[in-house]
Amino acid sequence: MISKKLILLDFANRDADKIIKDTVCDYGLAASLKLIDELEKSLRRIGRYPKLGSLRIGQEISFDNLRSYALKKAPYIIFYLEHEEYIGVIRILHQKQDIPFWLENLA
Repeated sequence: MISKKLILLDFANRDADKIIKDTVCDYGLAASLKLIDELEKSLRRIGRYPKLGSLRIGQEISFDNLRSYALKKAPYIIFYLEHEEYIGVIRILHQKQDIPFWLENLA
C-alpha cells in the first residue's frame, strides 16, 4: 500500500510541540518518547489508510470531509483532511478539550 504524503499544518505542528513539551514536564522523557512513537505510528497509519478516520465529528460541526483518528495509547485525536495529493493534518487535540471550539475557525 502506497502512503500519501502527510503535511502537519501550522496549528497541528504547534499542537504536537506543546503536547510533547507538556508530556516531558509532567511525566518525563520516557513517557514523551512513547507518546512520540504512538503519534508517529498513527500518522503512518493515516497516510496508508486515509479513510480510516471517522467523519462523525466533522459532520457534527459542519466541517465537510474532516476526519478524526484517536490515538490508541494516548488521549489525543488527530484531525485531518484528505486531498488528492496529500493529507493535511490540521489539529492534534486532547480528547477532553472543547473540540468544536478549537476547530470552528478552521472550517
